[in-house]
Amino acid sequence: PQAEATSISGINSGPAAHRITSRYPVLGCWRLCTPTCHVRKSIHSEGHRHMAALLRKLREAAGLRQIDVAALLDEPQSFIAKYEAGERRLDIVEVEQVAHALGTTLPEVIRLWQEGATTDEC
Repeated sequence: PQAEATSISGINSGPAAHRITSRYPVLGCWRLCTPTCHVRKSIHSEGHRHMAALLRKLREAAGLRQIDVAALLDEPQSFIAKYEAGERRLDIVEVEQVAHALGTTLPEVIRLWQEGATTDEC
């Protein structure tokens, strides 16, 4: 059967420039919005690799082993190994906790990251 034309609001309407043909109302406007830049998975970005390397360098500069940082964070050593190898992403709260364990602050980690990171721009 032919699908009924439905506007974004879910109300049938006449010809419109941005009408989407669907059996169901479209929730949101993602089909109408044209992104100017595609967001890449940060685990595959140069910025992510730089953050992982930076955290490793900060740990080494603090004279700590992965097992030492893991104990301070109450995490297994594999947690440290995975984010340093770029296999695991850290959210901002975790980065702050890691920074504290390494004897620095979140703003300092971000400053160092921004100074050396190359961003994946559009």
